[in-house]
Amino acid sequence: MSMNNELEAVCSQLLSLEDLQLDEALLASLQQVPIVTRITQLEGKAAVRLYSEQQLLLSDITPILHDFAFIVVDEVTYTVKHGTQSVY
Repeated sequence: MSMNNELEAVCSQLLSLEDLQLDEALLASLQQVPIVTRITQLEGKAAVRLYSEQQLLLSDITPILHDFAFIVVDEVTYTVKHGTQSVY
């Protein structure tokens, strides 16, 4: 397997194309509130996605998730650009 194929295989486990796409509703919500959340379910596993115009630290967010009885298993942080706007 080439290095490029290995990298694509690893990245596909972390992110999907859907993760890198921002819809107009999400961007409009970020104009109104500092953090937008989306809860999704894929292959029987739930995921909480947090979007913000400012980078969030997992150490700040984890206690809040624990208060809601969530167990943090994994974290993937990435930045998506929409024009000149960065969304974390």
